[in-house]
Amino acid sequence: MAAGRESGQSVLEKHGLMSARWSGSRSEPNTNAPQLGRPAVRRPQQDPRAAWRDADASSPSSRPGRKPDSFYRLAVAAAVLHLRDRAALEFNPIAQLAGVKRLADRNHAGEIWRRGLCLRDLLTEAIGNTLAGAEGEDVAALRLVLEKASSGNTLTSVAAELGIRRESLSRGIWTQATGLVWERLKPRLVALENAS
Repeated sequence: MAAGRESGQSVLEKHGLMSARWSGSRSEPNTNAPQLGRPAVRRPQQDPRAAWRDADASSPSSRPGRKPDSFYRLAVAAAVLHLRDRAALEFNPIAQLAGVKRLADRNHAGEIWRRGLCLRDLLTEAIGNTLAGAEGEDVAALRLVLEKASSGNTLTSVAAELGIRRESLSRGIWTQATGLVWERLKPRLVALENAS
C-alpha cells in the first residue's frame, strides 16, 4: 500500500479503477461521446443465449443497447434543465464539440463560459423551432413541459402542474420533448462540425 502512495498513485489508480487522466478537473473533453453526423453501424443481432460463447460478442459495438443519438438526447435534456446556468452548460458534452467551440469563439469572444453561452443560444433556437412546430391540442402537454423546463422549473413542479407523477413525465413526455429538440438541434450541430 505504501508503494502506491510513494509513486503518487491513488488507491483507485493503483487497482485500475481510475486512470490518472480522469483524476483531474472536469474541463477535459468527453472522449466517450459517439461521433456526431456519422450513421451508426448496425450489425445483425445475435441469439442472446449464444452471445457468451462468441469471443466477438463481447465487443461494445455488437452489444444491444442505447442508440448513439440517445447520448446527445440525454445531454440536451440536461442542458434544457440548466439553461440559465452557464457553468453547467459549459461542461455539457454538446458544448465540447469542436464546431460549438469555434462558434463560441466567434460569437462570444472574451466572455466567461462562452461555450455555455453558445450552447444556450443554440438550444434556445432549437426549443423555439420545436415549439413553433408543435401546434395543436395533441401536443399541448409537450409545449407546456418544454416552456416550463426551459424557463427554470423543475420536472417535479411541471409534473405536479400536469397532475402526473414525475417518473411518468420523465419516461414519457420529457423523453419525447427532448428528442424533438435534439432532432431540431442535430442538423445545426452537424453543419457546425463539418464547417472548417
